[in-house]
Amino acid sequence: MPNRGEKLVLIADDVDEAAEALGLLVESVVGFPPLIARNGREAVDRALAERPDIAVLDIDMPVLDGIEAAREIREKLGEQRPMLIAFSGGAADRAALSQMFDYVLAKPTGIDKLVELLAEVP
Repeated sequence: MPNRGEKLVLIADDVDEAAEALGLLVESVVGFPPLIARNGREAVDRALAERPDIAVLDIDMPVLDGIEAAREIREKLGEQRPMLIAFSGGAADRAALSQMFDYVLAKPTGIDKLVELLAEVP
């Protein structure tokens, strides 16, 4: 686990290949492996336990979807919550997502913006 001087990133995606690929990208930017969650419930539990700086959530996940997970993280962590990024390949309503997330990025075109955001967070 990284020390708290480094950025801790949580990736939640139920597609193993997508989570692994995004994990490699995050590791190349921040220098260490991210936390990985395979569903929305696991994402919430990891966010509460490990307090990441950034949480990248897929929208279409089992148990809790990304919107429900983001809502719960917001409610439970308040101002101490991570930056919430929706990263989805679905045709989700961007306006609705922008109410719950700090950024809404589309797969795979949002990769460049995600790298930029990872690099900017102190």
